[in-house]
Amino acid sequence: AKKTLAIGARLGNEVIAIRSYGTECIGVDIVPYRNFVIKGDMHNLPFEDNNFDFVFTNILDHSVYPKIFFSEVKRVLKKNGYFLIHMLIDFDNDEYSVTNITNINQMKKLAKDFKVVKIYDTDFESLSFFHFNKEFLFQK
Repeated sequence: AKKTLAIGARLGNEVIAIRSYGTECIGVDIVPYRNFVIKGDMHNLPFEDNNFDFVFTNILDHSVYPKIFFSEVKRVLKKNGYFLIHMLIDFDNDEYSVTNITNINQMKKLAKDFKVVKIYDTDFESLSFFHFNKEFLFQK
C-alpha cells in the first residue's frame, strides 16, 4: 500500500478521505486529533527520510519558513514521490496566512528541487469553501 502524509490535517478529513481509497495515510498538525492526526511542525516533520509516496497540503500559506517546509517534504518523500499543494494564488488567504504566493514563478522557485508535473487552475467559485485556485503537483 502507498503511504500518504497530509500536512496541516486539522481534524483529519483529508486523512479519512485518502484512507477510504485503501491507502495508508496519517495527518500531521500542530494539534493532534484522535487516530488521524499526530502532533508535529511542518518545518520539522516527525518522520524518517524517504518515508512517503505522496504528500498533500493546503496550508503552505501558513508556513513561516516555506523553503524549510519544502526541504522537509523532499526529505520525507520517497524517490519519485508526489507532492500535491492546493493554494490560493494572488489573494490574501486568511487571518493565519503568513506566506502569500502571488504568481506561479514564486511557487516554482520554492519547488526548485522538484519536477513540475502539472499546474491546474481550479474553479474558485465552486471551491470557495476550500479557498484555493491552483493545484500544484510536483515530483521528487
